[in-house]
Amino acid sequence: MLTINGIIMQRKAVERMGMGNFGPWELILLLFYVAAIAVPVVFVIWLIKTLKRIEKHLGGIEDSLSRMDKS
Repeated sequence: MLTINGIIMQRKAVERMGMGNFGPWELILLLFYVAAIAVPVVFVIWLIKTLKRIEKHLGGIEDSLSRMDKS
């Protein structure tokens, strides 16, 4: 079980490492960085899925045209 003194010492150690005192601006900045990375990744995934769908539809159109050509 931690004592008050132990908690204070842990807090000081965390502050010395530079990991303490996260304010709202730091959290907003962190969320901005995460969004700046996530948005392009999601866009690329969406683009790949869309291109696969377009390729599938174009393949169907090509098959229809080749069948019409043969008849």
